[in-house]
Amino acid sequence: MKTNQEYAEIASLEDFKLEKERLLLKAELIETRLRYNFEKIRNVFSVTSMVFSFAKEFIIPKISDFFGNLFNKAED
Repeated sequence: MKTNQEYAEIASLEDFKLEKERLLLKAELIETRLRYNFEKIRNVFSVTSMVFSFAKEFIIPKISDFFGNLFNKAED
């Protein structure tokens, strides 16, 4: 019969209960990490985020250049 080295230290019912609790907590931690990563990915690809990024990168500099040129012409 093949023995499982990973659980060789379980010798009593108390050890079994502790290992069960440890595995449940580990599963909960993994699930939380997955949810967090999914939210990060969703935020990166959200339409609102893309609009703000586009505005910040292209529209706002164009507007500031326009007003800068307008003020420079007004001063001359």
